[in-house]
Amino acid sequence: PLEAEGWALILGARLAAALNLQVVKFLTDNEILASAAKKRSLRHYPGHWSLRPILAEFTEITDSSSSSTCYQIFSPLLSRFCF
Repeated sequence: PLEAEGWALILGARLAAALNLQVVKFLTDNEILASAAKKRSLRHYPGHWSLRPILAEFTEITDSSSSSTCYQIFSPLLSRFCF
């Protein structure tokens, strides 16, 4: 389940990048995934070990997108954040 949500996050990021969307919002109820994506640093906050390659790819996709693109992740347990 954890990895499946991570792969869904990557799929959404790839679609957003391919469609050149300017504002992208992700919704997850997984606190581990949302927290790790928010930190955006595998060195300082790796999250669960199974998410490391998934988060690395997500970071690469979102970093290579247009600098004007705003990615937001919503979680019921965390406040909204944008990077």
